[in-house]
Amino acid sequence: MALIRGNELTSEQSESLWLVKPFFPREGIVLLYGKKGVGKSPLTWALAEAVATGTPWLGDKPTTTGEVLYLELDTPRMVVEPRIRQAITSSQVAIFFPETPISDPAGWKVMVDQTKHVKPVLVVVNTLRKSHSSTDIESSIPSRLYAKFQTTWPRTCLAFVHHEKKTPTNPDHGAEEGEEFSGSLAWANDAQVVMRLGRPLGRPIQDAPTLMLSMSGNQLAGCSRPRRFSLIDGWQLSGLKF
Repeated sequence: MALIRGNELTSEQSESLWLVKPFFPREGIVLLYGKKGVGKSPLTWALAEAVATGTPWLGDKPTTTGEVLYLELDTPRMVVEPRIRQAITSSQVAIFFPETPISDPAGWKVMVDQTKHVKPVLVVVNTLRKSHSSTDIESSIPSRLYAKFQTTWPRTCLAFVHHEKKTPTNPDHGAEEGEEFSGSLAWANDAQVVMRLGRPLGRPIQDAPTLMLSMSGNQLAGCSRPRRFSLIDGWQLSGLKF
């Protein structure tokens, strides 16, 4: 908590505000969503390795180096480890696989105790749905859950991986662009950056990138142009371009 006088406020947005500009701020909430199996996990594995090693993310985006805590809540360790170990090799990335769901108070305590030695600049939560026991549609849950994580890891970038809504049977009931994620709009309204990973619309072109990362909300900077890339062997990003 800090009390700041008006004449102490800064007007310039420093590069130090970002882990990866303009995608991941040094402090705040990032919501990354997309359909199941589209490639959200490999994208965040690459992010974790880039921040941990200080190498560019998405091919050309400089990173601020620091420890990363990756909470793998979605997939059992024996299933995902063969893929994740190809993408993440740095000792600066700590990967937590819960034996008891962290949505349970006992599981949350175990997670906090086992990760207390990690001093992360970035915490990736994969996935948001497995981090709480309420329904995604309750509008009061996002602020409470985000606050719980921010209390545990203050002044840290918290990146939540989330699922997209199922395709409605009635196209007139579809979500607005940038609101295709599952549950309450508060998940996005309470976040500083909102991004969607999906497949480019239109006619597919041979050898064209197969995935597109688009930004629909950014409280700290303008929304950047979409990035397109391919996913090779289920974990490696390739062909990165605007």
